[in-house]
Amino acid sequence: MFTLLVAIAGVAPAQPPALTFTAGRASDPQPVSGTVAKIGPGFAVDFTGATPAVGAGDLLSLARTDKPRPAYPAGPHVVLANGDRLGGTVSGGNGLSVTLRTAFGNGQAVSLPLAAVAAVWVIPPPADAPPDVARYPWVDAG
Repeated sequence: MFTLLVAIAGVAPAQPPALTFTAGRASDPQPVSGTVAKIGPGFAVDFTGATPAVGAGDLLSLARTDKPRPAYPAGPHVVLANGDRLGGTVSGGNGLSVTLRTAFGNGQAVSLPLAAVAAVWVIPPPADAPPDVARYPWVDAG
């Protein structure tokens, strides 16, 4: 019996590799990368080692460095002011918001404040449309 316990105890499961993330910050155009130790209130991110922390309210994006970012939606979608894109079709709105029927989940309707919307694609965007809304050649920089 003792031999069996020693044999079982000697086989430890392999630890998963530490994942490295890149964090974009509102306060600094230079992103930081490292292993995430903790995500706290207000999306404050603490990294292990000497990587500087991202303070509450400062996080813009958090992406794994070992995985490619997903492709942009090929069909109709909304581009948010922070660069995020939500696939779906606009099903309504008013002077304060746009209602998007999402292409994910159960196709639920989501109300998006106009202040958070940078662009709305009601048809699939042209293949040569730049990813950054500010670089659309037909947008008046005003």
